[in-house]
Amino acid sequence: MDLIGQLSQQLGVDGTQAQGLAGSLLKMVQGTVQEKVGPDAARQMDQAIPEMQGWQQTAAAQAPAADGGGLMG
Repeated sequence: MDLIGQLSQQLGVDGTQAQGLAGSLLKMVQGTVQEKVGPDAARQMDQAIPEMQGWQQTAAAQAPAADGGGLMG
């Protein structure tokens, strides 16, 4: 089973939510790799995981707006 299918099944979320989760997690990992190892290693992640860009776009689309409405808003 693929990563999105596993996340969806294990967490009980739909495929779009699972893609957003994967995108968010991989963006954090890629940022850490870039910081600790270097930009070449971070770019290798893009090549190794071609779906990552799309998942990161899905994550950005699902992110709540930063215009308040949170606990403090």
